[in-house]
Amino acid sequence: MKLHAFHAGDGDCLLLSSSDDSGAEHHMLVDGGRSGDFQDNARDFVYALPRLDVVCVSHIDEDHIAGVLRLMEDEVAWRVFDFAKATFEAGDGPEPDEPDFPRPPAIGEIWHNALFELVGEELEVAALSALQNTASLLAGSADPGARDLASRMDNLATGERSAMELSRRISGHQLDIPRNRPRDGVMVRPGGDEGEEEGSAGNPIRLGAMELRILGPSADDVERLRERWSDWIDDNAEALEKLRNELRGDEERIGSLSSRMVANPLLQASLGEGLSGVSPPNLASLMLLATEDGKTVLLTGDGVSSEILEGLAAHGLLDEEGRAHVDVLKVQHHGALANITRDFVDRVSADHYLFCGNGAHHNPELEAVEKMALARLTGLDGEAAVEPGREFEFHFTSSPRSDLSEARTEHMEKVEELLKKLKADHDPDDLFSFEMIDDGKLTLEF
Repeated sequence: MKLHAFHAGDGDCLLLSSSDDSGAEHHMLVDGGRSGDFQDNARDFVYALPRLDVVCVSHIDEDHIAGVLRLMEDEVAWRVFDFAKATFEAGDGPEPDEPDFPRPPAIGEIWHNALFELVGEELEVAALSALQNTASLLAGSADPGARDLASRMDNLATGERSAMELSRRISGHQLDIPRNRPRDGVMVRPGGDEGEEEGSAGNPIRLGAMELRILGPSADDVERLRERWSDWIDDNAEALEKLRNELRGDEERIGSLSSRMVANPLLQASLGEGLSGVSPPNLASLMLLATEDGKTVLLTGDGVSSEILEGLAAHGLLDEEGRAHVDVLKVQHHGALANITRDFVDRVSADHYLFCGNGAHHNPELEAVEKMALARLTGLDGEAAVEPGREFEFHFTSSPRSDLSEARTEHMEKVEELLKKLKADHDPDDLFSFEMIDDGKLTLEF
């Protein structure tokens, strides 16, 4: 089993590969990162493959889905070329120009939970409108926290538009690629009789010699997401209308002053807690555990610690002490501290920790990196170290030498400085190592 992790901007782009008993290779692309980064760092490698058995979109955030949409657009371009070429060879039409990029591999199926399936089609339209409107207003705020939230909301809105386009592209009217075959609907963790449902502990999804189990989301996760989106939209719609009315009144009185400038002091008063109530679809990230010959890869998307632990427990993958050790942990949500609890780092450990992020939104967060390292090296708050004496490595898909903005470069410099300090101060037995790539990809083989 191999895991290729591509430099994907602030997002995830992973390729999990395996061979079956006959030697035939099988490949699953998990997310695509940003479109431009997919083109620069992943496209040539992925397009050299004869087939992608599965393309998995963990959730609809733009930093996960955009590269997958780029893949679909490239496939459309080649199919258009093939049609035009056949028409030309039949003597009916001009000779077409061949696309200036390689032909994408054949795609067996796609795993993708569209937002309209998770929250309902009518709610999806309302959510997209509310996200776009709120992001536009917040972008003009003098408050850095509000601007950061605006960026997150705009990212989610853009990702949702990409998800709509992805659903259209893979439909029977265009590319006709099967979607969510193992679950015949929303990809959720199996419930009920585990021996009956594909993806359960008793009946895993097979890909070559690999076995894949769906850890999340659960049906309850999806229902909670729908309820929270519904509540947030109701609250936010009222607050947005109030803010618009106030802006219109101020514009009549002030004249030429722009609405964004007027909005700044009114944002918190009008929106208040409605801002923090948004529940993005990463709370229902598609999370998987891949196993082969006793080796394990935990793919967490942007999931939260409690949901990952619940998924492992539901499959009977925790030991008697409620712990699990895997060969590779794709660290959830780019190393965001809010998604990495003390309970999680005490109970889930790995030989290889993979951090996908480039300093955007301060991810991977310094506190999260330090917490995960110290849990292994010294233990936290006087507790014993997790898996003491066992070597482990941190891997990062960006570095300070990547082509980043000044702020992101500074953050990745701080990450690198922290890693060196952790190694120097807490690793006398030389158990800890790390690598950071500037671009391209890193490969873990086990």
